[in-house]
Amino acid sequence: MPLLRRARGVLGIAITWAAAFAAIGAIFGIGLVLAIASGALPPMPDGPDDLYLMIVASRILRWATIGLLSGIAFAATVAIAGRRETVATLSAPRFARWGMLAGTLGSAAMAAVVAAFILLDGTMVASPWTLLLGFASVPVFGGLLGRATAATMLRAARGEHHALAAAAETSTDAETGLLPRRPG
Repeated sequence: MPLLRRARGVLGIAITWAAAFAAIGAIFGIGLVLAIASGALPPMPDGPDDLYLMIVASRILRWATIGLLSGIAFAATVAIAGRRETVATLSAPRFARWGMLAGTLGSAAMAAVVAAFILLDGTMVASPWTLLLGFASVPVFGGLLGRATAATMLRAARGEHHALAAAAETSTDAETGLLPRRPG
């Protein structure tokens, strides 16, 4: 398979994963803003007028980055481990496990980078145990989201595969002039 075609496939998978993970980031960001606004969390210090928008945007960007990294890891895993498989012969549970592994690895990498920045900055706003629990939960959510994203992608690909096969069966044969076949 030509290199450009593989790169396009990796990019498509990475962007799909980034979009799925960004949606989760939006939910987390909105949830955080609602928790602050309702008083469940301490209020934010005075800042710019669009501070809440910045909170949501930062969560979306962070989770989109996790999705992008996880999507690249997933595409590499599928390219290496499933290179002799077709969409029809891929095992759905194995495909989902690859997605979970990629989601966990991408999320763990991002959590490690954020933790390093917090530790290097020296501004701990929470206890170390709270931070550890928060950072440990990121790979769990990423793995579950990766599993769901992989399973959804396989279902969509198989659906498209079956639709194309059905369309090919019902198409007319221009050379012989045969009428389209009626389904079943």
